[in-house]
Amino acid sequence: GFSEPVVVMNEKREDMFEASNTYKITGTNKYLTLIEAMGTSGRYFRAWTADRLDGTWQPVPGARMNMFAGAENVKFNGRTWSEGVSHGEMIRDGFDQTLSIDPCQPLRFLYQGAALEKGRKYDYIEVPYRLGVITATAPNAISALCSK
Repeated sequence: GFSEPVVVMNEKREDMFEASNTYKITGTNKYLTLIEAMGTSGRYFRAWTADRLDGTWQPVPGARMNMFAGAENVKFNGRTWSEGVSHGEMIRDGFDQTLSIDPCQPLRFLYQGAALEKGRKYDYIEVPYRLGVITATAPNAISALCSK
């Protein structure tokens, strides 16, 4: 069994929707959590850090609504094939149970996007999902934690 759950964050449904993922930041005593949200430009991920899993989670600074990845900061070469960033997962520093990410390496994020045709209505099962990988191209609040 498990102990009684501890609620560590609580926001409006659209601001904290689903697909929560938490990572240990290598070389620090910090954790990063990413949570999917829903906005006018589609799905996106928000980011927070904390010193403990049951500690106080602080918004990662630098973007409106502490956005990590979304339509406002994902750049495409050519045609934009996905308006939102959904169901993502960081490319980790290793492949063990610690779920560590290295702040000294460019952050990479695998996500699900949908290549929707303008004006077309889709049944959920028909949505043309694709996977994409995005890579941080500039310093950010997580890369600032690099101690090398």
